[in-house]
Amino acid sequence: SDDPSIELDSRVARLSKATGYTLSEIGWFTIDSDNQYEQRISDINSEYIEKPKGQSAKKKAGSKLSKDLRKIFKEYDVFSGDIHDIDRHRVVANLPVGPSGKLHIDFMLKNSRYHATETIDFTNSDHAGSAEIKNAALASVTFQHAKDTLSNVGINCYLVFSATTLVERAVGPALKIAQREAIESFNMESREDKARYLDIILNAAGHKSLWRS
Repeated sequence: SDDPSIELDSRVARLSKATGYTLSEIGWFTIDSDNQYEQRISDINSEYIEKPKGQSAKKKAGSKLSKDLRKIFKEYDVFSGDIHDIDRHRVVANLPVGPSGKLHIDFMLKNSRYHATETIDFTNSDHAGSAEIKNAALASVTFQHAKDTLSNVGINCYLVFSATTLVERAVGPALKIAQREAIESFNMESREDKARYLDIILNAAGHKSLWRS
């Protein structure tokens, strides 16, 4: 154990023999006033000493596609960060469905029926690899659980993806899987698809679409 009564070099040598951690070189920090001391110690503890949070503890970051859609919904003032606002005809994100709420619909809207959107960003894909197939299968399963959960009200499922024409052909096998439970699918790289999808969602939210000519 550490003994603050001995010289610093001896303390470091003793602690270095212990297993389970590695000491860095001896360092110092400076403060401008005494009242900065506690904050500086707290910062050091947070950055270097406290157990880092695992990746699973962090909220999974959305794709660029889902972030772009969220931005559009906000611009039209139909988005809400509160999932309870789904009863107010607002688009909400990450609505839990399925077993124990472990699956989440990317975007959900409700008027006389539910309108569920799952997104897949194929922007960085060049073939239907394992990641593309897994994302497609997850979208399909999520749609299925949403249908099972909300079938008493009725639900339309929309697959929204992003891919260039060449990529869309390359990821065709993954798209077929994701499209199984979807009533329609839309490629956001297509101006026509984008306008058609937004017309559906905005009209369902009671908002006159600006995409119509």
